[in-house]
Amino acid sequence: MKGVHAKDEDLKFYNWNAAMNTKTKAGSQGICASGWRIPTDADWKKLEGYFYMSQAQQNKNNAYRGKEQAALLHEGALTLNC
Repeated sequence: MKGVHAKDEDLKFYNWNAAMNTKTKAGSQGICASGWRIPTDADWKKLEGYFYMSQAQQNKNNAYRGKEQAALLHEGALTLNC
């Protein structure tokens, strides 16, 4: 499938078009299993909030956000705010 990048046998990364499987709206099922869906920006904001991201940073549009939170995930230093 175009847009699929296999890193190992069980793990694949999909670009937006491949993940959406011809759908155009976030929150659609796309290629997800039954009962699952592609996350919306609101879903990501909720998750980001658990990693102490400020509301102002969560509300940035068309910008990378969460560099510090990604570092926490990468380092395995998980402390959630929930």
